Amino acid sequence: MIALLIVFSDMRQSSDIGYIIGSIYTVANCLFILYILKYIIATENLEVDKRTLEQMLRLKGEQLAASKETIDIINIKCHDMKHQIALLRRQTNSEILDKLEQTIDIYDLSLQTGNVALDILLAEKGLVCKSKSIKFTCIADGGQLSFINEVDIYSLFGNALDNAITAVENLDEDKRTVAITVKQSVGLVSIHIENYCAHHYEYSDGLPVTTEPDKNYHGFGMKSIKSIIEKYHGFMDVSDSDNVFKLNISFPLN
Repeated sequence: MIALLIVFSDMRQSSDIGYIIGSIYTVANCLFILYILKYIIATENLEVDKRTLEQMLRLKGEQLAASKETIDIINIKCHDMKHQIALLRRQTNSEILDKLEQTIDIYDLSLQTGNVALDILLAEKGLVCKSKSIKFTCIADGGQLSFINEVDIYSLFGNALDNAITAVENLDEDKRTVAITVKQSVGLVSIHIENYCAHHYEYSDGLPVTTEPDKNYHGFGMKSIKSIIEKYHGFMDVSDSDNVFKLNISFPLN
């Protein structure tokens, strides 16, 4: 390349044609270098995204293990206390026991969707929704998700529900609703999550652009969701209209 530059430099000094050819070559060479630099930067950005998503998934796995142990303990304690309340009803003010039992019910996290990881995640997010006065409804056949490993389920649904909760927590109470369904139909396992949203989102590569100020970290939740879906050969559709945000995910059964 250096030798060619020297040759073209000599040609430019000797003739107009040589000058033109040399100039074209110099421009082409600069454009090629810019393309290589752009490719290197894009590759580095992809590597950063990949490492970030891998770290998020590892942390989700650790969180799942801790949550599983915690929820097991809470369930055991709640069930023991219910038995004790039943024995005390004959001796104590019934109204006081009713209030105590209602309090325990809030923390009774026994959910049976047919998938342990999904049960744990829904129990956690259910408590978050109660604390924020968010109406959370779920109709889920978790057994249909047996082909997805536990950490991926925990991360997929966790990221999706975190986004939904963030979107509604500051809305008027009648609009603080999050709904989720998991079912099998027409050869597909489908997941549908919807919630109200205060505004229309901007989209990039089919994903909503985060509205959070720190865009270097936020937004990876949707990227993680997309990565997990692609891992299991599924596809997703994201949309918002009439102030309702919808996330639809489908996996082929085989």
